[in-house]
Amino acid sequence: MERRFPISILAGLGVVLIVALIGVVTLFASSVIGRTVLDQFKVQQLQISTSVAQQTEAYFNSLSFEIISLASSPEIQGIGTSQTPQAIAAIEANIERAERQNTINSVTRYDFRGRPRYAWPSQYNDLIEQGETYPFTIPPELLELTTEGGVIELPTQIYRVIRSGQARPDYLLITPVEARTGNTEYLVYELDLDAIFSQDLSLDGFVDSESGQLWILDNEGTLLYQARTEGETISDVREAFPVTRLQNILADGESVSRTYSPRGTERIAAIAPVQVSGYSFILMLSQDTDEASNLVAGDIQLISVMAIVTSILIAILVFFGVRRLVRETSRRRAEASAQRTARALLEVSRALNSSLDLQTVLDRILSELQKLIPFYSASILLLNDRGLLEVATHRGDDAEAHAQTTFLATEARAAREVIARGHPVIIQDTANDERWTPLPGSDIQSWMGLPLRVFERSVGVLNVNGRTMDAFTSQDIELAEAFSDQASVALQNARLHDMEVKRIEQELTVARGIQT
Repeated sequence: MERRFPISILAGLGVVLIVALIGVVTLFASSVIGRTVLDQFKVQQLQISTSVAQQTEAYFNSLSFEIISLASSPEIQGIGTSQTPQAIAAIEANIERAERQNTINSVTRYDFRGRPRYAWPSQYNDLIEQGETYPFTIPPELLELTTEGGVIELPTQIYRVIRSGQARPDYLLITPVEARTGNTEYLVYELDLDAIFSQDLSLDGFVDSESGQLWILDNEGTLLYQARTEGETISDVREAFPVTRLQNILADGESVSRTYSPRGTERIAAIAPVQVSGYSFILMLSQDTDEASNLVAGDIQLISVMAIVTSILIAILVFFGVRRLVRETSRRRAEASAQRTARALLEVSRALNSSLDLQTVLDRILSELQKLIPFYSASILLLNDRGLLEVATHRGDDAEAHAQTTFLATEARAAREVIARGHPVIIQDTANDERWTPLPGSDIQSWMGLPLRVFERSVGVLNVNGRTMDAFTSQDIELAEAFSDQASVALQNARLHDMEVKRIEQELTVARGIQT
């Protein structure tokens, strides 16, 4: 054990030195290629933002095709009051088929003068039937074209409208309906953009870092969606990117990458214009430059690590070679120790069995035990005819504390447990073990109790006492158990001899009585 420790330390220091060298090389490489990493991340962010913009455009194109198909159905083109239930049923079936219940708040059919005819869901249709004010109207620029009647060519387009008394705008997808009256009328989807972006498009999944954020704004700079509520705020974005700057990006129609510093933290923003159904959105994917560099630098640093992997393998081979050598040395020492222990136990057995006098055997048990295991004190407790434990012999410096020679069951619970179980009991901290009953003036802090057996029956306990906590190692315990078996054999032989001597003495006494 003494030699293994420094070898392990030296091997560990060698590995630590190599790892430290790797760290220095990696840090140096990171500083050299830092700008390249940042540029590469900008390209990746631009690719992601462009891809998201394309997915968004594809989604709204699909939505436009859907409303156009619905507007061309006979149920929607009809204008008679009797056809209203079938029209509403067609709308509802279309919504359910496309699973738009959470992303389309309402669908309304308007006439060519902008008056609502019917709507889905029912609470909107009730407003129309009861003649109450409807939440929104057709934009004036459209009504100017259709209010005189006739067929007018109109695109399917998203319009931004603001309800009376409401600050946040609504977004309507409006498509023309060629009514059977020969006039151009309207079919309107009231869009829930937040639900579209979060649920149907699942834009949250594109933000996979602690500092990442995804914003969508309309062409007026109004916030439509943000992926995370913590971190960077919309005020930070508007301060760095005024509306005019965003509108210029929309006008150019190209995705761009910009670096800005809100509240002293440098960030990268990949900005992509989104053109959907005649309306423009701005999509912005942003992230801290430090975190961005770490994300991409890991891949580049891997190249540096691979360049020195040979040295790491050599270090590992050296480490495992040293460890194998240490284990082999430890195994041989363990074998040698086991052989020494076996020889010691053999010598103990010879010493214990060299006498058949019971008291002599008891005293030798403690003296031989002290040669194997250092202890503060030790004693042997034997069961008497009344079931009490008596101190048969004692060895150590605490004789005064063991003046009491007989113990009741309640006074030696730990020893009683050894006898009852027939197995050793180890207490490494007597102050915190309820089985231990301290003697007045005793400073025993750890205790080991070993059963003594005669004819496979526990007749006593070999007490081994320590003056400190955790005084006994696992090797001490194994050696003590082996010793207790030897002591039990010697005790059994001594008791047999003692019983034989007493039998002979009794026979002689009887014989003398007969002769007299």
